This record gives sequence, structure tokens and C-alpha cells, in this order.
Amino acid sequence: MSARMLLNKAELTLSGLFVLTLMVTAAIYWPGLAGPFLLDDIDNLSPLGVNGGINDWQSFAEFVLGNSSGPSGRPVSMLAFLIDAQDWPARAAQFKFTNLMIHLLCGVILFWFCLRLFRLFGIVTQRAGFMALAVAALWLLHPLNLSTTLYVVQRMTQLMTLFALLSLLSYVCGVSNLSERPRTGALLLGLALFPFGLLSVLSKENGALLLILLASTHCLFIQQKLRTRFVTLWFRVGILLPLLLLIIYLLITAPGTLEGYSTRPFTVLERLLTEFRIVLAYVFEIFVPNISRAGLFHDDYLISSSLFNPVSTLLSVVVVVAIIALAFRLRHQQPVFTFAVCWFFGMHLLESTYVPLELYFEHRNYLSMVGPLIATVWYCSERLGEGSSTIASRLVLGAFFAFVTASSAMTLSQSQLWRSEEALLSHWADERPTSSRAQTTLARYLVANGRVEEAYETIRLAISHHPSDVSLLLVSWNLSCRLGVAPLHTLQDIRLQNELRNYRDVVTIPLREFLSNYLTGVCEYPESEEIVAFFSRLDELEYSSNSRSVFHLIYSDLFVLLGELDNALIQLSKAFDSYNNPELIVRQAILSASAGNYENALIFLGRASSAYGNWRDPGSAGMTQVDAMRREITAMLQQESQVQ
Repeated sequence: MSARMLLNKAELTLSGLFVLTLMVTAAIYWPGLAGPFLLDDIDNLSPLGVNGGINDWQSFAEFVLGNSSGPSGRPVSMLAFLIDAQDWPARAAQFKFTNLMIHLLCGVILFWFCLRLFRLFGIVTQRAGFMALAVAALWLLHPLNLSTTLYVVQRMTQLMTLFALLSLLSYVCGVSNLSERPRTGALLLGLALFPFGLLSVLSKENGALLLILLASTHCLFIQQKLRTRFVTLWFRVGILLPLLLLIIYLLITAPGTLEGYSTRPFTVLERLLTEFRIVLAYVFEIFVPNISRAGLFHDDYLISSSLFNPVSTLLSVVVVVAIIALAFRLRHQQPVFTFAVCWFFGMHLLESTYVPLELYFEHRNYLSMVGPLIATVWYCSERLGEGSSTIASRLVLGAFFAFVTASSAMTLSQSQLWRSEEALLSHWADERPTSSRAQTTLARYLVANGRVEEAYETIRLAISHHPSDVSLLLVSWNLSCRLGVAPLHTLQDIRLQNELRNYRDVVTIPLREFLSNYLTGVCEYPESEEIVAFFSRLDELEYSSNSRSVFHLIYSDLFVLLGELDNALIQLSKAFDSYNNPELIVRQAILSASAGNYENALIFLGRASSAYGNWRDPGSAGMTQVDAMRREITAMLQQESQVQ
């Protein structure tokens, strides 16, 4: 058999195995497509139904450009959601199917990128192909990636990863073409930054960390082989300059970013210390997956209050620092190891450091695990290629297939769990009894399905672990109201707690129900003075700017119910000060007009017009509403003056 025939046979085998890997991945994920929307899915996608759906350019722009998930609004991700629906409610299965297709597409691009990268390392094409297949299979079937794929809103992470991989692929292809086809190479290097790099950032902000991946790949593998003036200029202008601008931006915005810690149960130092333990836990999960710890709820993760509490904090700091120092020291002798370390820790530089996000999320490893997987396959391949014995080779290959098989089984098990909302939420609540989010989410599901008593017991358990969480205490009050039983804690008990905290910045959600129950009189409430005192105590808690605005809006509604117009207007002013939404001033105008204060109403409408002029959408329907109200109130004022 000729060498060409052998090569064709190897290529055919490789292609068949890769297609089989994609098919197995799709089959494993398929049961999970039947699952529901969860948590942030609804917050991000429900605007699809505002004003009758996305049916014109204005509604299109408001949905795509109006998201507040991050500084950029993540317009690429929001645009991608329109693939599946243009109104609300929508079918979750369609969104999850698209997420699965993106996951498979990421696997294809990852395979292609690794193939070109290994060829840059000097590995022959056939061997590089099977190594790339190994990386892609490990990544596609890894159970740590399941929640990113089946949790619809994490399409943002998926798209950030997709465009980052396309950028990296474009980069390595560009470098490969520079010698023989310089124009093609230069074009591909340009595409790595625009559009792929930009699209990654506009999908999710930590796509900016792609610059670190490009820089580490360049410095470790390309710089010594290709020292041309063009490549050097491209690296300085396309990588180093944006990195410098990113650092400057992060420094400028750091004070505002750190304000977010006011609504977290940890300080910035505690978060940094805890993240040393968490990133090592991520590494362990990559190489030793454990589905019992899988899921979306990790708000009960033990916080490191100091280097010695818990003592594993100090050990984690030492290990992480040692790994990074070793990677730097071995950058010339073991560049692949250094590459993996730069890749993994580089992709965690934002979400796992000072930014006041929740401590632990699986999706933060969707792209960051690629570097360690590439290094693992590389070193295993090196071991197989060093003239090792047949037994040693079989052991390495056996370990690989055992890991892939175990990963596939664990991913399938989780996928089957994700197809049932009740089974999924119950499982998470059982696995994480100290997670207030897991218990609250299960309770919300139980209430929606008429199982209020079960929900009440679920919240009782959560409160036993978090007695000062005001949102849990309010949920408990609301549930006791529905059941017609005495609350676990009176409003006075809650109000007088010294350690009362708005841990997750979500107290406004149960507070709306609390006020609704008060309005409808479905259960017995204390005197209005006690309720006002309770709200006054809640006013002392820490909120994000948007949540504080919502709190003052609800507080205003309370005063409207009590017939205290002046106090209601004051609370609306505070709401506007926290978040400059012109609709709050319009509400002030409506309240004033309803009380017959037409002059004040016109003053408020004038302020609303100015506010709409500074609003993110000056041409919105709000201005039309203001003009119509102004004409109506002016007519009423003239009619009143004529009567007098």
C-alpha cells in the first residue's frame, strides 16, 4: 500500500471519528433540550414581548442595544437570540437547540485551530489531526460545559468563545501563510482582531482577554520563528496597545466597579482570597469531573475571611503562585506548559479576581479549559512518541478513552436531569441545602405549581442557614400570608435585626409581592406605622443603583396606598436620583394631576421632557406620551380656571 493511500485512509478515519464525536455530543445533549428557561433567561429574554414583540426597527434596536448585562450591552449575543424568537413567551427548546449547534460549531473551530497550532509546533499533519481530535472530543463531551450549553442565557459565553476561537484560528493561519502568501497572511492577521476579536468582546466583555491568548501564543511559539517587521508591528499595535488600553480602562472604572461589593456578603479581599481556592477547584473539575457539585448554584461557597480561615486558602495561594512562577521559569524549556497556564489564568483575570460577581460559576471554564486540554494532549502525545513500550502506549490511550467515556456518561446523566424542571431544581436544592438561591428557586417553582406548603418548608430550611437574609425573610412572610399561618418572624423581628443584609440584591422581588398582598388584604398585616418603619429599615440596606431605584418606586407605591402624596413624590425623586429613568418623573406628574395639582404636574412633565432628551433612546414613545399628557393637563387647567 502506497504512502498516499495510507495518508488518505488516515484522513478518512480522522474525519469519520470527528463526525462521530459531533454526533455523540448531539445525542448526549438532546434530552436536555426539553428543559425550561431558568433564572436569568427570563430577565434577559422577556423584553422580547415588550410592546407586542420585535416587529419594527425601534423594538429591534431597544432589544439588541438595551441589555444591561454588561458595559457593552452584549449586542451580538442579544442579536443572536432573535434567531429563535421575536416575541415572548417563547419555546425554550428552540433556544437550547441553537445553543447546542453553537457548542458543536465551537468544537469544529477548536479542532481546526488545534490542528493548525500543532502543525506550527512542527508535528506532522496526520498526528496533529488525531491530537486535535482528542482536544475537541475532551472539550465537547466534558460535563463542565453542559450548563453553559443548556442554560440559554450563556449563549453570551458561547459566542464569546466562538469568536475568540475564530480569532485564534485566523491568527495561526495568518502566521502560517506569511512566508509564501504574505497578503493572505496579513489579511488573516487583520481578521483575528476585526471582526473576530471585536465580535468576541461584543458577545461578552471578557472576550477582551483574547488579547492575552494571542499574546501568549505569539511570544511562546511565533516570536522566535518569525521576526519580521510586519509581525512585530502587528503585535505591538494589534495586541500590546489594546492590552494597555484595557488596563487603563480597568483602572479608571475600578472605583465604580468596587461599589458593587456593597451588596455582596464578602469584601474585595475576601473574594480575591477565595478565588485562589476556586481556580484550583476548577482545575480539579477539569481533570476529575464530579457531577454532584455541578449546577448553577454556588452561592454557599465557603468564603476565605483570611489566609488561615480556612487554612486551605494559604495552601491555594502558595500553589497558584508556584504554578505561575514555574510557568514563567520554564517558558523556554516547556513553552506548552507555560501556554496552558497563561491561557487558563488569563481567561480568569476578570471574572475570578476583583470584579464583584458571584464567586463560582462553571461557565467561566468554557474557554479557559482549552489551554490545559491542549497541554494535556500534547504531553500525552509526546509520551507516546518517545519510543515508549507498547504497554505504556496502551495505558495512555486506555486512560484517554476511559476519561472520554466517563465524561460522556456524566454529561448524559446531567442532560437527562436538565429535561425536567422539577427534577433539576429539586436535585440542586438537595445537593446544596445551604444555598439560598437553590432553595428560593425551588420554592418559587413549587408556588407556581400550587405547592405552597412545600415551598414554605423549603424556605424555612434556607432561613435556618441564612437568618439575616432579608429576601428569604420576606419570601417566608409572603408564603405564610398565602397559607394563612403565623409568620416565622414578624415585621418588627425583621426590622430589629442588627445583621440584616440584602445579600443578593433581590429584596425588591418579594417586596413587590409583600405590597401586593397588603393592597389586596389577603392576610392580616400590622398597622401602617409599622409597615412604614419596616420600609424605613429596608432603606438602610445596600443596593445596586437599579435595585435602589426599584425599592424607592415600591416605597412610593406604599405611600400612594396610604394616601400620602408628598412622601410618594419624594420617594419617586429618590428613585430617579438612583436611576435616571424619565418614566419616574412621568409618574410624579400623574400623581400630581390625580390630586388636582395641575401646575406641579406640568412642571414634572417639563422635567420629564428634559430627562427624555438625555435618555438612551431620545426618540422613544415616552416623548409622545409626555406631549399628550401636557395637552390634556393644560386643557384641564384652563377648564378649572374658567369655572373659577
